[in-house]
Amino acid sequence: MSISFAWRDDQALPAPFDLAWLDTLAVVAESGSFTQAGLRLHLTQSAVSQQVAALERWAGAPLLHRRPVALTDAGQLVLTHHQTLRARVARLGEDLVDLRQGLLGTVRIAAFLSACRTLVPAALTAFRRATPRVRVVLSQLETGPALTALRHGDVDLAVVFGYGPVEMGGELAATPLYDEPVVLAVPVGHPLAAGPAVDLTAVDPAEVIVAPDASMPSVGSGAAARVRYLGDDFSVLLALVAAGQGVAPVPWLAVTPCPAGVALVRLAGPEQPRRRVWAVWSAGQEQRPEVTAAVRALVTAGAAASPGQERPVGGPPVDKPLQSTPIPEI
Repeated sequence: MSISFAWRDDQALPAPFDLAWLDTLAVVAESGSFTQAGLRLHLTQSAVSQQVAALERWAGAPLLHRRPVALTDAGQLVLTHHQTLRARVARLGEDLVDLRQGLLGTVRIAAFLSACRTLVPAALTAFRRATPRVRVVLSQLETGPALTALRHGDVDLAVVFGYGPVEMGGELAATPLYDEPVVLAVPVGHPLAAGPAVDLTAVDPAEVIVAPDASMPSVGSGAAARVRYLGDDFSVLLALVAAGQGVAPVPWLAVTPCPAGVALVRLAGPEQPRRRVWAVWSAGQEQRPEVTAAVRALVTAGAAASPGQERPVGGPPVDKPLQSTPIPEI
């Protein structure tokens, strides 16, 4: 594939540019050998060298150290754009297929598990009514992988969370969807279920199930915990609670509805943990009406996602809903 670019005179670069050169550079860097790269690409070593040399002439700088083979700083920079460019070209082909099939494009959304179960389906109901000719592809990804996929162009929109500031980077835009309370899940009949609220710092550290992969707050260092769960599926964490293995702080979306055998208790204290949920997209995607429509649907669903007034199993009635934070317009 050849792509011609127009540059200012003081930034002139040779044209045309062949996207295949980037693939060749990536394989050489990965294999550490021009010969091995040729075998993988079904090219001669000479052809591999010629493609890398052509890319270096286009870039105006060496991209590889030859002995041993390793990327230069310029080569690292070039390859940071490789995956994104490939994703964009693949996306163009898919959009053209969509157009031939009468669709107006595809929106790819990445979201963490509990958002996939609750927030996103509600948003997609409204989105599909407003844009019935747009295909939706939903991927279940946690916050880190979702942001990586967004930066690489593999998804158009990510629903992510954080218990403090979330570092987005200047190339991404974001809007908060929902300020989600964290509650304490305890076994039915547990003494903590009898009170209206509990300060997490006052809970016996040995009782708190530590779940580092779920990014949940712990009591102290977590070293005293009798049970550690190395996973991010809250249904497993809640099953451990229901089985009497301990107590666990969990975000509200993860316990809607509350499973049998588990009571939910409000957290009190000066620093009550809350999980903030965001919609994030690449800056400039606002020009795509389907992405803007998806963001607005998520904002509406987030604003409506305040917890209801269910009575926690085995616990006291909830006297008022835990309110969501007002969401600004994008």
